[in-house]
Amino acid sequence: MTAKGHQLAFLRPRLSARYRFSQGTFTGTSNERDAPIPAIRGSAIEPTGSALAVIRAALIVLADNNVGEPWDSGYDRVGRAVERGSQVSPAPNSTLEASEQIIADLRRERDEALAREAALAEVLQVINSSPGDLAPVFDAIVEKAMRLCEANHGYLFTYDGDCFHAAAIRGEPRFVEWQWQLGPFQPAANAPLGRIRRGEPLVHIVDLREEDVFRTVPEIRQMAEMSGGRSILAVALRRDEALLGAMGVYRQEVRPFTDKQIALLQNFAAQAVIAMENARLLTETREALEQQTATAEVLGVINSSPGDLAPVFDAILGKALSLCEAAHGHLTVYQDGHFHCAAAQGDPRFVGWFRRRPPYGPGPGTTMEKIVQGASVVQVADATDTEAYRPSGSNLTLGTRV
Repeated sequence: MTAKGHQLAFLRPRLSARYRFSQGTFTGTSNERDAPIPAIRGSAIEPTGSALAVIRAALIVLADNNVGEPWDSGYDRVGRAVERGSQVSPAPNSTLEASEQIIADLRRERDEALAREAALAEVLQVINSSPGDLAPVFDAIVEKAMRLCEANHGYLFTYDGDCFHAAAIRGEPRFVEWQWQLGPFQPAANAPLGRIRRGEPLVHIVDLREEDVFRTVPEIRQMAEMSGGRSILAVALRRDEALLGAMGVYRQEVRPFTDKQIALLQNFAAQAVIAMENARLLTETREALEQQTATAEVLGVINSSPGDLAPVFDAILGKALSLCEAAHGHLTVYQDGHFHCAAAQGDPRFVGWFRRRPPYGPGPGTTMEKIVQGASVVQVADATDTEAYRPSGSNLTLGTRV
């Protein structure tokens, strides 16, 4: 083995643990210490670690030991094509420049990775410091996604099974204001959010203005003109198979997002789902505790008022209004085919009117008729939009709708 071969064999066990060699330039492996090395070129070394000193040493060795010597392959040490057996002219400066470029690339990738990890950690801190409050979490996620993805605008929408609702919007003030004023919306089927609603995990559009959706959907064209959006990336927020929302970023230039940026946005989406799930569990726990507390308080009223139903009915109705976030409520007793007022709470005008109301029978098509017929629960989305309530409307003047 030549002196050059010994030097390379010395370096190989150090390099093999930190590098891979592409384009067939190394035929040996870390276990083949004495295998022949038919070709080595500095441009083919792809670092997979942070051993910068080893990179510099390897490239300098190659530069010092191969000046003016024939190579057995068709490339020189800096990646230039040469004929077999030809003399390679000295180019130590080029080799060192290549090593410096590799070092600079490694440092840039390291800094980008650290920035991504720091951003994800900061979002987790916001989640921990804002239990149940999603607004600051969503805002932090969108801000960091825009910064690390080098985007001009960003958004996060929640989805209720029918419409998307804006939860966080960032970017130019004019676009942000327009997006908030848009309100809940159902996207077109071929729009980015429409595609996500149909099941796509992510939508990456290199140039929105070159897509059919830009020409065929007025809302998308208006959004593009308002934001200047060209390259778009949107990802779904899902828990299992359920769609919870979507988030995305826009660029005002035609520049595709990198694989790392796509993966980063997906990580942010996963954090948003975690925050939503935490908020849901906290809400359910709080509601369960409130219901248990209300039930215990009602039982306390029952025990303290034996035979007196008025305070019991008032307590039950008051707890029901509070837990159901309702404006008005009443409790009636059904006797001899008529309903009698037992308790009423809410707006004083409603309470006074309901208490003065004489016993009444269930009208055709009313909720009371359905109760008498056996329904245990009846819910009306909008009382003003039913035939049963339109004729009289006396209680609807107080603003009752549900």
